[in-house]
Amino acid sequence: MTETTKLSTYLKLMFTKYRLYFISLFFIAIISSIFNVSVNYKIKEIIDTIATDSNANIKLLLALFVLYKFIHHGTFFISRLLDIKYKPAILAEVVSDIYIKTISIHCIGSILIFLEKSLAKSQIFKIM
Repeated sequence: MTETTKLSTYLKLMFTKYRLYFISLFFIAIISSIFNVSVNYKIKEIIDTIATDSNANIKLLLALFVLYKFIHHGTFFISRLLDIKYKPAILAEVVSDIYIKTISIHCIGSILIFLEKSLAKSQIFKIM
């Protein structure tokens, strides 16, 4: 990150650098939410089928329920794998950029304080 980078530019650079991670998380969130709703719907459908006919064949409904639940948990697992791969790199980069920015601001502040003190001393000696 350069000294004059704006936050919006920095965020765009981060997104383009880690676009695979962010796009994957977006699709995982969509897929996971769809299958979460499907799991809840299948549970209600199984209950309704048993309530209307106790001898009904619910093997297909149970198989779909298990499949949807498995996919829902699978998307969670994949998101955790992506987090393990990408989050440490993103965190290290952001922390180092913040550190560099903070140190540069501190150095500028220290220089300004030093100049102010030296200017004040030189004016005191001129007055005396």
